[in-house]
Amino acid sequence: MRGSSLLRLAWAGALLIELAGCVSAPPPACTAPAASVAVTELYFGRNVPGGNEVSEGEWHRFLDEIVTPRFPEGFTVLDGEGQYRMADGSILRERSKVLVVIDAKGNPDTRLVEVVAEYKRRFNQESVLRRDGISCVSVR
Repeated sequence: MRGSSLLRLAWAGALLIELAGCVSAPPPACTAPAASVAVTELYFGRNVPGGNEVSEGEWHRFLDEIVTPRFPEGFTVLDGEGQYRMADGSILRERSKVLVVIDAKGNPDTRLVEVVAEYKRRFNQESVLRRDGISCVSVR
């Protein structure tokens, strides 16, 4: 079973949490100088079919060729590691990269969809987990 199963399960859990938050909580009221902005996290599993892993070099080429041109104003990348219990009881572990994009100017959705589509194509992935939210952000 591929690491993308982990992402599907995590995505489902995140979706339920986000939907619950959408129903019960309005966007945060920001206190100046903070402003309300869209924050998106993309979770990229690094396991690939055949037992290989997306290397650091491949990841950096992906950032240089795909992410940076679409988000020249900036982004953050975090290293992560996920874990999931399979139906047979075995534990699946997978290293990941988390891309955080903060967008105060408008909806970055088209660019994010392009990033996800290219990662899936380039590294033969079934899915990339996406989490969207609203946060108060200020630069001091």
